[in-house]
Amino acid sequence: MITLQTFNLQKISAEHGISKEEIDSKSNLISEYLEKIEARNQGFYKIIDDEETVKKIEEFATKVEGKYKHIVVLGIGGSALGGLCLQQSLKTLCENEGLGKFPRLHVLDNIDPTLLTETEEIINYEETLFVVITKSGSTPETLAQYFYFRHCEKGYI
Repeated sequence: MITLQTFNLQKISAEHGISKEEIDSKSNLISEYLEKIEARNQGFYKIIDDEETVKKIEEFATKVEGKYKHIVVLGIGGSALGGLCLQQSLKTLCENEGLGKFPRLHVLDNIDPTLLTETEEIINYEETLFVVITKSGSTPETLAQYFYFRHCEKGYI
């Protein structure tokens, strides 16, 4: 379920934020936007309520806990933004707790050959979880990243 929280949008000074009146004047548009989102039938925002999928994710996480030293996210543009957000959000936590406790997160959001080569030099394939993200399933750059890393010394990822 999507809800709109506006408390951080409200004006904190004359120059910053949106007035409560401005927010209230647009509240009638929210249902229209929610209908448009629902019409796309993507369902990403419903995942938190899908108990079966959440259970599978938890089982996977338990099964692989401690197995990976690296997580490599392959994606371009919006497909990489979530991983970049996590990377930036968890950076301080990982630094404070010690990097050895958490897998190192690499978010590859382009097809720069130097970036791909340097990442490959850092990781050990057997200790790396690859997460490939493409909304369409056919994004050329993401597929290029995938095929670059797919062939490794020991076979396929």
